[in-house]
Order: sequence, then structure tokens, then C-alpha cells
Amino acid sequence: MYWSIDPQTELRLWTPADAPALFHLIVENRDFLRPWFSFPDAIQSSSDAAAYIQRQHERWAQRGEFWAGLWSARRLAGAAGVYVLDRDNASAELGYWLGVHATGQGLATRACQALLVYLFDEVRVNRAVIQCGTTNHSSIAVAERLGFQREGILRQAQRVGEGFRDMVVYSLLAEEWNGQRGPSIDPTA
Repeated sequence: MYWSIDPQTELRLWTPADAPALFHLIVENRDFLRPWFSFPDAIQSSSDAAAYIQRQHERWAQRGEFWAGLWSARRLAGAAGVYVLDRDNASAELGYWLGVHATGQGLATRACQALLVYLFDEVRVNRAVIQCGTTNHSSIAVAERLGFQREGILRQAQRVGEGFRDMVVYSLLAEEWNGQRGPSIDPTA
């Protein structure tokens, strides 16, 4: 899978050749990512990154779920993907993360916008979901910029490190997305 976000930015499924770049980005951003995700501590080598990429290809082949590399100006900026796809209920959950160097540029918003076009127009889901930590204001802003509606809080729903975090749930329905396609969304607003 491949999405051109703009002339300088693309979202594409990982390839084995991406393992060193993924490992390097995680090493550079481990402390930045650790408060929100557990995966940075699981990837301790380029081999671990390669195994992670292989698992993503298996998820794609088996279930249509994936994480894809987000590249900006030919540099890996982060990742975005559909990490839960429930075809029976026509629902999907999006996820995204960026290295600190790529924040504040609207990359996550534009990557999610491309994924939403794919999910609503090609996969034909009825509902898209974003869950993020209640104090992850950057991720909350992405969901709100895209028109997602806040549904509520899942108490202590995500294990991070030795503790648990509350998660805020946002959703967007296909009927709500119809007016949101294209460049009308300002990703930095």
C-alpha cells in the first residue's frame, strides 16, 4: 500500500530495507515515544525492527491491518496505520506516531486523512476510531482537526511501562466524513 500525501510526503507499507531507518528513528526518539507507547522498548536492534516489519506484512496479508512508514523529504518521520480492522462491524481504528523532528507540521493529520479516504471509500467502513492518552494533547488535536467526535474515557485501558493510562475515544462515521474530503482540512489549525 502506498499513499502520496503531498510531493514531499508519502505513507507506505514497510519494506525489509526500512529496518535500519526504523531502528534509528526509535533510538533517536525512545524517550519521546515511551510515555505513549510500549513498542519503543521492544525494538532494541535493527533485527528487532526487521522482525517488526515482517509482523506488519503478516498482519496486512491476514487481516488487512498495518502500520506504514511516514516519509517526509525522504526521511522517516514516523508511522500511521490501521491497527484494528473489524470487517464484521465495518469499523477501523487508526494509529499514528511521529519522531520529535516531525511534530507540528501536520504530518499525522494528513496521513490520517489519507487513511480515512482509503477506509471510507475503498474498504467501506462505517466507523473510524482514534484512541489516545487523555493527556496526549497533540493526538487529541489530530482527531479533532479531522472532525472526530469525542465519545468518552476508557479508564486505565492501556498499559504503559509499569502503570496504566486512561484513554480518550474519538469516532468518525462515514456520513460525517462526506464533507471532509480533500484539502479543506487545515492540518495545522
